Amino acid sequence: VIFGGYDTLEFLLLPYFISKSKNCLQFESSIMESKVDGIVGFVKKIILYRYSIALPAGNLQSKVFERLNFSGEINETYGVGIFNKVLVKLNKEVESKSQFNYVFVGRLIPLKNLSFLISVFNKINKKLTIVGGGHLEQELKAIANKNIFFTGFTPNSHIHHIYTENDIFILPSLSE
Repeated sequence: VIFGGYDTLEFLLLPYFISKSKNCLQFESSIMESKVDGIVGFVKKIILYRYSIALPAGNLQSKVFERLNFSGEINETYGVGIFNKVLVKLNKEVESKSQFNYVFVGRLIPLKNLSFLISVFNKINKKLTIVGGGHLEQELKAIANKNIFFTGFTPNSHIHHIYTENDIFILPSLSE
């Protein structure tokens, strides 16, 4: 059973009703935002004890498991994970909009193909917001026109706000 985190009551309780060998945790929070020390780290270690496999999105997410001494198998997915459960009221006025807000959310790395995305938006002059951090950030900012905005790293708990503030999500990755 793949659990999309441990931040809801059902995700905290269900692993105790299923064999540990069948529990898998998909994880998006990175070491940059996760608390792994003190009482919080201790509680997370207890939670992780019920899982045999971890599916972190990438290296920064894997570091959380390493710091918490996770003893199971860790397989980085390098992909978009399972979104947090957030109730959002859909906006009916989207159909009548003449100008859409476009957004990319992810790591700023070559696999995400952001140089291509920026070159397209430089030509069409539509608003694009790029959410995330990575080693290509300065390079990408240097080639982007003024219609492209960079927010930097945003904690996973705030990502749903990004999606509701924009109309169209773009994922130009070479593989995902």
